[in-house]
Amino acid sequence: MNDSIEAVGVSNKEALKEAGKYLIPPFIRPLITIIIIVFLCQSIYETINASPIMSFFFLFLALILYMVYLHSVSAMVNQYMRVMKRYMHIENTIYRINFSENHINLTFTDMGKCINIPYSNIVEVIETKNLYLIKAKTYIPVIVTKDSLKNLPNDDWKNFIIKKCKTARKIKLKKQRKKGFL
Repeated sequence: MNDSIEAVGVSNKEALKEAGKYLIPPFIRPLITIIIIVFLCQSIYETINASPIMSFFFLFLALILYMVYLHSVSAMVNQYMRVMKRYMHIENTIYRINFSENHINLTFTDMGKCINIPYSNIVEVIETKNLYLIKAKTYIPVIVTKDSLKNLPNDDWKNFIIKKCKTARKIKLKKQRKKGFL
C-alpha cells in the first residue's frame, strides 16, 4: 500500500447529525450520565424512605438533564452549520481529502482553498455507521465518507490511520468481525 490515500469529505447537516454526539467535549457525556444516575438513585431512595414528591422532583431533574444533553448535541451541530454559513457562505460542501506522508490535505474545489492539517494535530479519529470523523486541535472536524474508501481494504485504512495519528488521544474504530464457517 502506498502512503497516500485519496478520499471524499462532506460537511452538511446530515453528516454532522450522525457525528453529533462526538462533537461535544468528551467529558460532558460521562458527567451527565453520572449525574442522571445519582438523581435516579436519589429518586428511588426518596420513594422508599421519604416523600414521593421529592422522588418526582429528582426524576424530573434527571429528565431535564437528559434533555439538556440532547439539546447540546443539536446546538453543536447548529453551531458548525452557522460557522459554515458565515465563513464559507454555503451549507453543504464536498471536499477532496489527500492523506499524504506528513499531513491531511483538504481541497475545497468550490472555493479554491486548500488546508493542510499535520497528523500531530489530530486529536480523535472516530468511526460511525457511514463516516469517519477526524478531529484536530484547531480545525473544524474532517468528515470522511466510508463510500469514498471502498476501493481500499478496511484493514489497510485502519492501519494507515493508526500509524499516522500516533499523537491522537482517542482512536475509536470498529473491529472487523471474523466470519465463521456458516
